[in-house]
Amino acid sequence: MLAAVMVAAAVTGCSSSEADSPDTGFVRQERGSALDLPDVDAVTGNRLELGISWAGAALLPAEGTTTCRHVTDPRAGGEHWDYEVSTSDFADYDGGGEFPGRDFAVRAYLGTWTENGGRTDAVHIQFSGPGGSHHRMGGTREEGLSIAVSADHTALAFMINSLATSIDREPRWTAAAGTILCDAIEEVASGA
Repeated sequence: MLAAVMVAAAVTGCSSSEADSPDTGFVRQERGSALDLPDVDAVTGNRLELGISWAGAALLPAEGTTTCRHVTDPRAGGEHWDYEVSTSDFADYDGGGEFPGRDFAVRAYLGTWTENGGRTDAVHIQFSGPGGSHHRMGGTREEGLSIAVSADHTALAFMINSLATSIDREPRWTAAAGTILCDAIEEVASGA
């Protein structure tokens, strides 16, 4: 049922602090809060929240993008779901993108193939700090990812604790939780 989830950018509805500060941006913080898996039935938008060694949250701005796909592949023997959210195009060399401290990209995969031929769910996250530094984190169910999807697959929620790495900073344990809300699901036939 649930496959791998790739989310590239925005995420919504995370913790109890969310109602107080829905779009605070990301800042480094020692001894920050742990995060819980957001309630997939309460998803209202695209949002990413950080915890543990980071704090803050960001919402997907109007110029951001959300892509949701249901991919069927009869030759490979199944289907998978891909979710992507992005605030803007940003790269390691651009000083933090258009919104330093608020830029993020999330890619989530449900039922994606693994290197050993099995299936898993996964999430990959990029975000920028307030000074423009870029950070990456993510993982699979086997690495501690918690993920939930609505019955119609239009809403996804995730939570993971993993190392956030950067080309110019030491890796730091970071919690990330977020949501993705799809306006539509694109049906893709692959390998036919």
